[in-house]
This record gives sequence, structure tokens and C-alpha cells, in this order.
Amino acid sequence: MRGRVPPPAPGPLPARLALAPRRVVLASLVAAGLAGGTAYAGVRVATHDSLVGALAPPLAGRALDGSWFDLRSWRGGPVLLSVWTPGAAHCREQLRLLSSVQQDLLAGGVRIVGLATTPSPDACREALAASGAEGLLALPDEDGSRADAWGVRQESETFLVSGGGTVLDHLARPVDAPWLAQHATSA
Repeated sequence: MRGRVPPPAPGPLPARLALAPRRVVLASLVAAGLAGGTAYAGVRVATHDSLVGALAPPLAGRALDGSWFDLRSWRGGPVLLSVWTPGAAHCREQLRLLSSVQQDLLAGGVRIVGLATTPSPDACREALAASGAEGLLALPDEDGSRADAWGVRQESETFLVSGGGTVLDHLARPVDAPWLAQHATSA
């Protein structure tokens, strides 16, 4: 094809990969993709990031119900942090799901807290009410600083935090029942 520029030549492998045989690197990448990814709308989305295995960032503030919340005060048992955007339909579906399983998760020792990525507490309350999820503890993130601290880049993300405060898992898409059954119930 005229005018087509060929792609640049590949550069050298990073030093940590340069010594590894290519088939081992390929096998590792395939295994990581199979174990650490989740299919969503036909797209493979990585569920591992730099927070997994690290101490959870701080999360504290006034919840919608007026109570003060601090993630550190919930140490001792696993916590599911659900980040959601009030205006997104898939986030409202996620809220319905979390509301429906909240008692079962709590019976298993897992507590849920929501972080709403909006400057409007009223929009948060409306989304919770429209989803039948008024019983979920939720914090509005008025300026986006809490979501930024957690590295949130999607409208809906979920983090599972251990009782010791370490991030066990991260899901960069709306949570679903199979993921909850596999991850949250075994925390």
C-alpha cells in the first residue's frame, strides 16, 4: 500500500525478560491472562494491578447516613469496596446485586462499603433508592480524591481487602455474582 509507514522495529526486551527463553515468557503471559483476567463484553480485562498485595490506601469520610467511616476501623475481617457512578445503568445493576447478597456476605464475615464517584450526595441517595440498595453503606467522593488514591479509572471497580488491610483482588469492571462467589466468599 502506498504511503503506509511500517511499524517500528521491536526494541530490546526488558532486562528481566532478556534472559528468559521466549516460550517460558509466552507461557507465563498466557497463564497470567487466563488466571488474572476476566471476560467482559468479549474483552479480556486484567484484574491485577499494583494495589493487589499492597496495603490498602486510606479510605475515610462521612457516609451518606451521616456516620463516620474509616476503613482502618474495619480491620479484622474482609471488606468489599465497590466503586460506582450513580448515573451509570450497569452501576445500578451492581448495587442491586450487592444489596441482594449483602446479608449472605456479612454472615460470612465480609462487609461492603460503596464509594460513589460523584460530587452530589443526592445523586448517590437517588441511585441507591432506585436500585433498592438503601441499606448499603456508601461514601460520596465529592472531589474524586478517594477514587484517585485507589487508582480507579472505570465507572465501576471493586476491591477486596483482607482483614489485615491488604488488597487481595481488584476487578476493573462491574462486579457479578460469579466473581463474588469465587472471590468474596473465600476471603
